[in-house]
Amino acid sequence: MTNQPDHHSYDFRARFDVPVCDTAGGRRHLVLELRTPPAESAAARQPLDLVFVVDASGSMSGAKLEAVKSALLRIGESLREDDRVSLVSFADDVRIHLAGASIRGPGRTQFVSETSQLHTRGNTNLSGGWLAGVELALSQTGEGRRRSLLLLSDGQANEGVVDPRQLARLASETALRGVATTCIGVGADYSTVQLGVISDSSGGRFHHADTPEAIVDVLTGELGELAVVAAEQLELELLVPQGLGVQVLSGAQSRRSGRKQCLRVGAAYRGQTRTIVVAVDAPARGDGFEAEVQATLAGRDATGAPLLLEAVARLAWGDARGLVASEADALLVAQHMSAWLRQQALNHNESGDYQAVRRLSAEHLRRLREQVAHAPSALSTVEMLADALMVAERGMDAGVRKQAYVMSRKQLYQERDLRRGPGDLS
Repeated sequence: MTNQPDHHSYDFRARFDVPVCDTAGGRRHLVLELRTPPAESAAARQPLDLVFVVDASGSMSGAKLEAVKSALLRIGESLREDDRVSLVSFADDVRIHLAGASIRGPGRTQFVSETSQLHTRGNTNLSGGWLAGVELALSQTGEGRRRSLLLLSDGQANEGVVDPRQLARLASETALRGVATTCIGVGADYSTVQLGVISDSSGGRFHHADTPEAIVDVLTGELGELAVVAAEQLELELLVPQGLGVQVLSGAQSRRSGRKQCLRVGAAYRGQTRTIVVAVDAPARGDGFEAEVQATLAGRDATGAPLLLEAVARLAWGDARGLVASEADALLVAQHMSAWLRQQALNHNESGDYQAVRRLSAEHLRRLREQVAHAPSALSTVEMLADALMVAERGMDAGVRKQAYVMSRKQLYQERDLRRGPGDLS
């Protein structure tokens, strides 16, 4: 069931992969799909308010900072005269080089000058630089404009707020104020845990830029994708019947409050089908019992107008013998579960907690194999996951771990990998 007042071109649906559960209880998967309006061949983008927050700590010296500066200068050349730009750098201190400067005339010259003079100078106060960028983003107002904050860093925060849980809380607060942060990890030494929670909890994107060319590709690609955003600041709320346990397998960590499960979804693009998968553990119930999960997706459409979509999925209890998910849904569940588990395992690997990776394997692999045993393509995905988890049970090369983390994250969020070029930023 779909409710789309004033937004008939958006289609939001919810279903269970298997709509009947055995009376003894068991696991089912809730599949939610958002289909956006088709891409327009010549869609005119709105004027931009861009905020670049650049890590200028000592570890960025040499090729990394020069690559970032070169990429920013390339971006500056492509901006229109009605765009505005802010530039922040951080190390021990935080410096605001530009604040909402119009890119026309002297503003473009000032952007080139300030960018060219960026230099490294100390430790990594990531939170200080990032939050200064948030305030600059919030200070830019104007109807019919699109705001974007991009944070580029190669390191692990060692000053200011460093605890990922606190960073996640701050990112959630910035999202409520209307600012999403897209993080770009530069090189192989940054913390996916710290940068990951900022992008996840704020509803932004995450990119890995391991080469000078990749930084240009990512920044250029980000500007291009801003022109095809169909919806943003999306927040999903599930009203879950009492007794049902849920685990969101798509996107950022979800929040539970009573019967409500909330998830920050971020943005969706024109012509995209954005899919979210939720594992639902159903308790034992009598034959004929029914329950429904109500889903509400709220955010803003491409014009900035409020967007509100609703859907309902129903689950019944009864004789479920012989009932299995379709091949397509089994593969979908395997892919989302695989990406979710890989992300968890890689975060544990980064912190050196290999026992936690083994616990993930023991807790999830056997049941997942059983659930998709009837679907060869899904079972193949699970076996590849098992191999990846075995690799994560021991030390990994930092660059390989970053590549694997980004691949799994982009699968969860259905994001494109914007990198193309070869090279090295070690």
